[in-house]
Amino acid sequence: MSWFGHSAVMVSKYIVGEYPEPCYGYYETDIILWLRKKKDFTALRYKNFDDKFKKTFLNNLPETKNKEYKITNKTDNSSFYCSQYIWHLYWKTAKDLGYELDIDRDGGYFVTPYDLLNSNYFNKVDF
Repeated sequence: MSWFGHSAVMVSKYIVGEYPEPCYGYYETDIILWLRKKKDFTALRYKNFDDKFKKTFLNNLPETKNKEYKITNKTDNSSFYCSQYIWHLYWKTAKDLGYELDIDRDGGYFVTPYDLLNSNYFNKVDF
């Protein structure tokens, strides 16, 4: 299912949250176990991820965990696929903070992992 790559998000210091594939829904994995399965990846950090954004972002996590995996347009939050899940968390957090944010590179109907990778809202994290 990774024709277009895959996206996940750090939901705590040691836990990755993701919608990995159909029939799974939301899934959390210890970062060490997750990294053992991934050979190539890029870590991104939102340029405006300050303490206020982080608190609101983390408050939005619980409402996103009980959805099924389904590929729909990015604004349909009744279900999620991997990159749409990430997109929704950032969109909702910004909305709660009083501003508009579309981290999708091209602002299209769907959001792919490559749209996030090439978004101007993120910096690549060096290891």
